[in-house]
Amino acid sequence: MEVISSFVSLLVESPDESRKEVILKIPLECANPSHLSAKMVQVAHDPQQENGPLIARTNTENIPDDLKRNMVPSVTDDAYKVVTSSMMADQTRQVNPVTALSLLESALINRNVPIAKHYISDLTDLIKKDNALTILNSISKWIHSSEADRQLNFEPSAPPLVDNAAERNDSWMEEPLGELRDKILQKIQKNGDFYLRHSEFPKLHYQDVFDITTSDDLQVSNELVVYCAIMCWAEAECQRTGLSTEDVNIKAVLKDLIYAPRYGLMSKKEFSARTIEHHKGPDRIGIQSEVNEEIIRFISNKKRINRALPHKLSKARSKSDGEVMKEKVIINCLTCFTAVFD
Repeated sequence: MEVISSFVSLLVESPDESRKEVILKIPLECANPSHLSAKMVQVAHDPQQENGPLIARTNTENIPDDLKRNMVPSVTDDAYKVVTSSMMADQTRQVNPVTALSLLESALINRNVPIAKHYISDLTDLIKKDNALTILNSISKWIHSSEADRQLNFEPSAPPLVDNAAERNDSWMEEPLGELRDKILQKIQKNGDFYLRHSEFPKLHYQDVFDITTSDDLQVSNELVVYCAIMCWAEAECQRTGLSTEDVNIKAVLKDLIYAPRYGLMSKKEFSARTIEHHKGPDRIGIQSEVNEEIIRFISNKKRINRALPHKLSKARSKSDGEVMKEKVIINCLTCFTAVFD
């Protein structure tokens, strides 16, 4: 059968002068089905590139600051602000911390800075004794993650919605989230026994556990509370990382947390105990093997040893408000008693 060949040219004109003319040349061949030729499509230039976001924002990283101030906002940035402005039209204050955390998470993922700030403010007012650890655990992935890891948390398609140019850098969240974290840590430090025994404590990030248990302001009834807390956390961390709970792995995941309990404040019986709440005792596990003998000597001769143990192991923590009040009452009573009989 005679083969008929033809070429069809399609010209696409664009109002954008920067775009080139597109010529699609398609050879069409009509032949016997048993002798079909391969069809070819040659694209000289494709104006509809799909390797970027549907709504892209203007890249201003390499533009001098003096020029940035005089720049006219891009059409896409303005359009995105119009679309998302309804989200901020009625920012009702949340009274449910779980809902506030969920909304904060969505705002951070979508880089909606005004909304995120709003719910950070809400959560600051919603910190209670029973939800402090939940809030702390939820915001830790944004606070403690590296810049590279943090990028994995964001939705890739949405440009950031910001109040100013500085907030285009994702590090803006470090300050408000850091302030929220500080308020939570203050509440935890004043109620050490409650939080260190809480079921949520072993789920915390390493840095949060470290900052809590090594703080001089942590108020606990006994250093054994701190010891049991770090041991519970270490066992949970081993399970999370697929390690067995052998002594060598426990010490490996604890790192500097082994110095968190103030062993010098324990009694000799407490430090040398075989088990403490199903955990091996500090001396038995060899968790302080390099300073164990020094700790034992210090505990046995506290009145005669004036030198403090390293790593603040013998430094007293801040007294609780109740203890301070008791001391003030005793001092006032003694003062009154002395004044009466003088």
